[in-house]
Amino acid sequence: MTYPLDHRLFETIGLLTRRDLASSAAQAARKHLLEGVSQSDAARSHGIGRSNVRDTAIAITDQYKLICAAYGTALPAAGSAPAISGSMFDAIAKLTRRDAAKPTTMAARLVVVDGLRPKEAEDRTGASSGNVSNAVSRIREAHSQIWSALGGH
Repeated sequence: MTYPLDHRLFETIGLLTRRDLASSAAQAARKHLLEGVSQSDAARSHGIGRSNVRDTAIAITDQYKLICAAYGTALPAAGSAPAISGSMFDAIAKLTRRDAAKPTTMAARLVVVDGLRPKEAEDRTGASSGNVSNAVSRIREAHSQIWSALGGH
């Protein structure tokens, strides 16, 4: 069992990846993925080429699979989101286009996943405190959004 790709999860993926969900390609991909409309019909109804729908649908499906792989296959129980695991962090970082090799991302991982104090993570990676604080906040917010979209509350 996997999480259903529904409107809420589609919107969350769009938000995290900074995809323009009002674009014709995104609207057509939504029709195709969520309503079962063929790629050709979805493209025609939005006045775009089928390849635009296909490419957007593939990208969203890949991001959906990334979330499912990181968050497991069991539907979440109601309640607060669980602690962020390494695979969850990696998925969130990829969705939000964070470079895993950058000091700020490495420090945020040390804080969020490994439980280090921000100062210790900053010292280990050379990242600046303001950047680490922002990254940690954004990662946690993204995790909360994903958890909520998956059905946790």
